[in-house]
Amino acid sequence: MTISITMISQISPFTVSDSGDFTETDYDQYVIWAKEELDRDDPGLPTSKYDEAHANLICDIFVSSKGGRNFKSEKIGDYGYTKDGGGKSSYRLRYEEILRQWATEQPTAGQEHEDVDNMPNQFKLDQQPVQKFEEQD
Repeated sequence: MTISITMISQISPFTVSDSGDFTETDYDQYVIWAKEELDRDDPGLPTSKYDEAHANLICDIFVSSKGGRNFKSEKIGDYGYTKDGGGKSSYRLRYEEILRQWATEQPTAGQEHEDVDNMPNQFKLDQQPVQKFEEQD
């Protein structure tokens, strides 16, 4: 689980540099704060999703530090939409989406228990043919 400055520019329009608004000193502090929050919230993310969530959280902290934390709209090519972000940045919304996706238990293949052959009859499926009834008017 390794976060880097280049990941910030991959998911956002921000550039981390000492000559801009998002300095390396800020970045170093945001990494620590974001890691503490992510480690608390982590539902067991794979490494790549952990890093993506970490980067989004760092961007959210930066946006919050500049007073811009209310996502209103997004435009992607010819498509655009507006939505009340509830006082959250688009980076916070993406962070929460990643956590939500991985917090739900992923479906697994069916499992057969060792004691399936020794189950009492009342737990076995009824193999009797179903009698059809036709309703008459």
